Amino acid sequence: MTTVLNRTSKEVLTSVNTPEYPVQEWIHDPDLSAVDGVDVGWWVIEGDDIREATTAEKNALIVWYRDAIKLQGYAMVDGYLGEESDRLDILFAKGNQDCIDHIAPYNVWRDTVYAYMTGKANDISAAATVAAVDVIVATVDLSTFDAGKPLVSYESALGAQHGVG
Repeated sequence: MTTVLNRTSKEVLTSVNTPEYPVQEWIHDPDLSAVDGVDVGWWVIEGDDIREATTAEKNALIVWYRDAIKLQGYAMVDGYLGEESDRLDILFAKGNQDCIDHIAPYNVWRDTVYAYMTGKANDISAAATVAAVDVIVATVDLSTFDAGKPLVSYESALGAQHGVG
């Protein structure tokens, strides 16, 4: 049993039966030491050698990198906001005026968080190099919004919907 690396997808499989993985498509027992800790998107395969992309190569892929980082940023915001945000959206759409008024401060706060990330995404879109993108990413700090988060929960919004609290 051995390790193999797909030459196209860069998928690594361990403990495989090598005859099932033709060498035209797979590198058998690849030396991955040069790419240890490197995102697979930056791996360059030359023959059976694997190395990290140079700065010039990375900058040539800047559009891909910017898009990937922006997607990660929005996923980070979604994780920060959590499932509660989705539940409040449903109530906001279907609730009575008391419920809507109760949720409104949360929506304003949430929109501020999204606007912050949209600003960062716009900065990332304008970045010309991977290093410039990385500098912007290093400044992203969602914890700055913690103190201003309104104390609104799904349960409290339901209470407002039904005239409780």
